[in-house]
Amino acid sequence: MISSDVIFGAYNSREDLNLTFTHADKGAPEVYTEYVEVPGRAPVDLSELAGRVQYNNRQMVIEFEYMGLDWEAEKQLVLAKLHGRKMQIRFLNDPDWYYIGRCKVKISVNGSTLHFTIDVVADPYKRILNETPTVFTAAGTITNETDFESKPLIRVYGTGSGTVTIGNQIITLTGISEYIDIDSVLMDCYKGTLNCNNLVRLSEFPKLKPGPTGISFTGDITSVEITGRWWTL
Repeated sequence: MISSDVIFGAYNSREDLNLTFTHADKGAPEVYTEYVEVPGRAPVDLSELAGRVQYNNRQMVIEFEYMGLDWEAEKQLVLAKLHGRKMQIRFLNDPDWYYIGRCKVKISVNGSTLHFTIDVVADPYKRILNETPTVFTAAGTITNETDFESKPLIRVYGTGSGTVTIGNQIITLTGISEYIDIDSVLMDCYKGTLNCNNLVRLSEFPKLKPGPTGISFTGDITSVEITGRWWTL
């Protein structure tokens, strides 16, 4: 059962857009596949080279009725707030997760009501909402409770130099002044607007596999803060 309220960005479908929910199909993302012909053997699936399943966008359909009388004003309201816009979309029966997608509004008449169909081309996965970072002041473990590898944001606090070990990966930092962020999504290291890539040596940007991952640090590092950026389908 889908909640009667859907949050589009800052707008509640019922409270702000005067819409009565009727139906939603969140769909499932398409599996990405790409084959190349190799002489002397069967076609090779390039999507397997990443070592994991990859996904294309998700197609979502969300439907509402407008029960009021001012149809023209309602059309303009919904079109102005949603049509063509890319935004966060959240269903209140699944309050801890959100999708990112672009909305296309279709309007039709359904008897005495105005019918709105919101077609959404969304990222394949949903992301956790309002995640609280995990703070380590000593060695410990962080657990990815989803089935999917995540790309975390890691903030390293300290003054000077040290190493951070995440699973089997050792990251060496120098010249730390208060903190350095290691961003596995952007594949960048920074402090605010200051580029810090020259202060961080790593073989690859860390990923957190499903299950527990050990965290430890040495040297002048005082603590490590990890935002897992968990996601799932």
